[in-house]
Amino acid sequence: MFHGGTYTDRLNKLINDPRSNVLIAHGDQDEFTGAATYEGWVAELRKNEGEFRVEVIQGATHFWASRSGQMLKDIIKGWVPSLV
Repeated sequence: MFHGGTYTDRLNKLINDPRSNVLIAHGDQDEFTGAATYEGWVAELRKNEGEFRVEVIQGATHFWASRSGQMLKDIIKGWVPSLV
């Protein structure tokens, strides 16, 4: 995901689109992708001029089990713009 040219190009375009509302959420205990990899990826994305939100969930693993799953749901609910 982090090295795919098409994915990266499209994500960069999305971030630079002023109409976009991008959320990146990851856990700090991911068994497959370490926190340092996410941090490096986010640092590269920050080179864009656009805005995006990053949430690091303490204790969350790759599979968002138990409490971290609920924390992710709460973050998403707060991120989704109101339709009213």
